[in-house]
Amino acid sequence: MFDVNLVGNNRLNNITDNNLELFFQEVMLCFTIGKNETFGKQNNIDLQKYVYSKRINKNQIISEVKKLISENCIHSLYYKYDIEVEILEGQSGKSDVLYIALIVDTPDKTGITERYMSEFLIGT
Repeated sequence: MFDVNLVGNNRLNNITDNNLELFFQEVMLCFTIGKNETFGKQNNIDLQKYVYSKRINKNQIISEVKKLISENCIHSLYYKYDIEVEILEGQSGKSDVLYIALIVDTPDKTGITERYMSEFLIGT
């Protein structure tokens, strides 16, 4: 089960109109919903391509993740964000996983920039 209040403190309210929270939810759904599982989503993260290809570097992975987000997350238009990625070795003989950190710097109501980060592990 996913917590719909990814940024906010009110865990009792499951409806949000906060664009930053909605952006993080869109990205989470983008990473967890597979290709063609829902109408309109045409791409997904292909972990095997990243893990087993020696020709794909971190910059290419970041570029593909940003493309995936920009094509599938409408709230990406509202925020400037950065992506950090790592391929982590799986535990106990399990396959490797792709670690993605989504970092958003956005001003609060007083104009002070705050940093928010959401982390994702993709793979088994």
